[in-house]
Amino acid sequence: MISVTKIRLFPFIARNISIPINDDKSYNVIFMSENSDFQSAYNSLGIRRIFVKKITAVPFSMPRLIATMSTLAPYKPLGLFPIMNPEGMNCFIDASPFLKLLDNTYGKGSYRRPMVLSKIMGYLNECKNVGEDRKSILIYHIDLSKPLPTDIVKRRGVSLIMTARVGEGTFPFDIVLLAIQRGGSVKYMSLYNKDIGKLSVGKITSILRQLSADKDIESIDVSEPSEDIPEEVPETNSPYEEKRIMKYDGYKIVSEMCGKDHGMNEDTMEEDYDEKEKATLSSAFKSAKSAAPTQKKKILKKAFSKVSG
Repeated sequence: MISVTKIRLFPFIARNISIPINDDKSYNVIFMSENSDFQSAYNSLGIRRIFVKKITAVPFSMPRLIATMSTLAPYKPLGLFPIMNPEGMNCFIDASPFLKLLDNTYGKGSYRRPMVLSKIMGYLNECKNVGEDRKSILIYHIDLSKPLPTDIVKRRGVSLIMTARVGEGTFPFDIVLLAIQRGGSVKYMSLYNKDIGKLSVGKITSILRQLSADKDIESIDVSEPSEDIPEEVPETNSPYEEKRIMKYDGYKIVSEMCGKDHGMNEDTMEEDYDEKEKATLSSAFKSAKSAAPTQKKKILKKAFSKVSG
């Protein structure tokens, strides 16, 4: 058994992990699964209750997620103790209910859509900040025995790639672990450790893109890492320059679309948006065409703020 604080970066693999219980700060252990949920995966995680025996819920405004003791009741059969205030102890935070609600609200599809991406990072930020003066561990879980989208932008994990891009390999968590489940066992790999180091964005992208049911984690090749994500990358010659900024004091994404003085054309709109959002943006484009130069940016910024939630 090895402490999560000592797991070396990928490709080192750990099967049995512990989480410090005598550190000067307690840990928020955030569980984010690509294609499963906490209740299904918990027994395979192999994290003994001596290290984490509490679990809490984190509310969110939009989509609205309510957090009460009753919403935590389903975790009791796992042997965990639901609490609302995790002060002074390690605590699980399950992001599964939020991610399910997000899919039901905005539909499954590209997780690179600005609105969806900002919601994911906003919620993970709320989870990280639960309690005062605590450390955070993000566990990104994938069950390879269940269906997994082949397109990386249709996986929730693309949010980790986008975060790594902004932080140049760093994350707003103390530790980020990749948990690969096959059957009843889980293999852990460290993608980031604040005290040990970081991987390049290219390596992180290659690792997450190569994960599939017919490929074992040990066979992943990152000798020639690539940062490209072929689908939905904004074109450099688009008349609208998109600036996505994740602030380190919260890592909330701010999407700002600034119209240039030339070539406004709604046909160049990014594929990150669904039909309803495109209709909103198209209307804004038409209004901006006939607006005074000083008003063009305001019209576009207001429209993109609306579709980005």
